[in-house]
Amino acid sequence: MRIMARGRKAKRTRKRDTRFNLIGGVESLIYGNLIFETVAGTSLPGFFTEDAISEGESLQGILEDPTEAAKRMASNLRDPRKLVMAGVTAWGISAGFKFFNKSLSMPRRKVNASLKQFGLPVKV
Repeated sequence: MRIMARGRKAKRTRKRDTRFNLIGGVESLIYGNLIFETVAGTSLPGFFTEDAISEGESLQGILEDPTEAAKRMASNLRDPRKLVMAGVTAWGISAGFKFFNKSLSMPRRKVNASLKQFGLPVKV
């Protein structure tokens, strides 16, 4: 009696989910805003729109005088209070989104199923 090796099965290609994750997008925007507030001293929209209320850097200010803007942003990065606050805030954002994702996973699953039925390229 001969024992033969099992035949190889063809590898199945997994279908990648191409829908945009809204919660991940919001989390990324919040982290981006935190980075801009720490480095440039202004919010993410304020950086691009040169908000009159903000006292930090703007894109126009950087283009007008890049060396002075780089000095101000470097001094922001040397401030230990700002860095500690940014670290604590980043930790809070991460913990909050983890809690949110775990606690609302079942309702999100149902909403995502409904969105998929309508053919929308997003998920929550």
